[in-house]
Amino acid sequence: KHHFSKNGQVFFHIFWVVTLIMQSRALSIFCQVMVDIMTSILAILGAIPLGAISSTGSIAASIFNSLSSLSNDVVQIKATHPLFDKVIQGSSKSAMANESTQEPAFQHALKVVDLSYSINGNEILDHLNLTFERGGKYAIVGRSGVGKSTLLKILDGQITDYTGHVYIDDQDLRTMTMTALTKISQYVDQNVYLFNDSVANNTSLWANKQKSGDSLQQALLKAKVDFVKSSDQMIEENGQNLSGGQKQRLALARFFYSPKPIAFVDEGTSALDAETARQVTKQFLNDPDMTLIEVSHHLDAQLKGAYDQVINLGA
Repeated sequence: KHHFSKNGQVFFHIFWVVTLIMQSRALSIFCQVMVDIMTSILAILGAIPLGAISSTGSIAASIFNSLSSLSNDVVQIKATHPLFDKVIQGSSKSAMANESTQEPAFQHALKVVDLSYSINGNEILDHLNLTFERGGKYAIVGRSGVGKSTLLKILDGQITDYTGHVYIDDQDLRTMTMTALTKISQYVDQNVYLFNDSVANNTSLWANKQKSGDSLQQALLKAKVDFVKSSDQMIEENGQNLSGGQKQRLALARFFYSPKPIAFVDEGTSALDAETARQVTKQFLNDPDMTLIEVSHHLDAQLKGAYDQVINLGA
């Protein structure tokens, strides 16, 4: 009933606008006809020349058409007020609903329960059970094609057509919005896309300009971005003027600029030399609040002991 009443009000306002517009146009035509009649009478009486009829008619048409148009605009603007009120009320209700259903932050653990996944009948993951504690450091290793990157994309919410469950704390991953997931985790891929823009914008992704410039410099430092002279330096489309390792370091800088509680790193340092890769990986390992889940084909032997667990898929 309430919904019908609201719709009825909107319909009434639209009908009212149409009626007033028709009335204003009719009034404009009536006034122009009256001016033509009065001008013709004066011309017949000899008070004005016959040529004045045409001139006066043109002037009257311009004046009354303009007034009619202005009247229509005013009427339409006033008529939109109820519509804007409805939109504003709806936005307020939506904001309140979002606040009341806000997903919890990552506090305890990311759990994989009886997870299976296959592609065209080819089984990739089979009844997998894993637990990643908050703040833990995990490396996922195994032969090529065993499903390491697939598992990481499932945990990040990129793949959803699996059987079983993935829980962030006690909430099923598939019930969470992508907005909520991006606040909790970030996926660092080995293949990163760069824009034809400055180093600063490629790193911050045009974030709030009020954010301290120190954050940008710290992010570049942690990712070992030592190949640029200035944060205003331009990057060509998709990093055509950079090497693979330089592109990867900018991808890592993006994460460090705005880090999330969970870092999914898929061969994120594969194009770096061994020492640079080791220094960057230490930035993840030395952060006690960050949960690192890293896929690697060649785990650094010197850092292997720093992980809480090395998971060998397919073993």
